[in-house]
Amino acid sequence: RLILYKLTDEQLKKRQLIRSKKERTKTKSYSDETKQLDALHAFITNIPQDVVPKEDIYDLYSLRWQIEIVFNTWKSIFHIHKAKPMKEERFLCHLYGTLLAILL
Repeated sequence: RLILYKLTDEQLKKRQLIRSKKERTKTKSYSDETKQLDALHAFITNIPQDVVPKEDIYDLYSLRWQIEIVFNTWKSIFHIHKAKPMKEERFLCHLYGTLLAILL
């Protein structure tokens, strides 16, 4: 399932600002065609249309991306991606304890 989402004016301005910063810092120039495509966002998903309508896909994926960013931050700060070989019960205990420490 391919969904094309047209960005709002605010979202487009934000994306164009990021693009112009990349052009300046990487000394790279983008074609006009590429810049025109900035107004679109494409989602490829296997979620059936009857489960999530196309209007809700953008919000769903935005929320998912925020969760991923938070989890990656936790991984880098609390090193929860590094675990020594241990029994499953001990690992779960360690993981839950670390997650509780994060919440507190």
